Amino acid sequence: FLSFALSAISVATFAVAGLVAWPQAVAMMLAASAGGYAGAPLARALPRAAVRAVIAAVGFGMSAVFFWRLLS
Repeated sequence: FLSFALSAISVATFAVAGLVAWPQAVAMMLAASAGGYAGAPLARALPRAAVRAVIAAVGFGMSAVFFWRLLS
């Protein structure tokens, strides 16, 4: 409940300030909800090694992109 309350306060603060790009925010909300419902059963169905490999690849890939952007 605490996480929801903090998120709601953050959303309200940014919305009142006019800093929310609503079309992109709605798309992200829908995708996050779909991922939350579909991700857990999919992760349970896949082998642990495959899930770990995907998570590591995404994490290292994002880190590399952010590091590249920092340098350029």
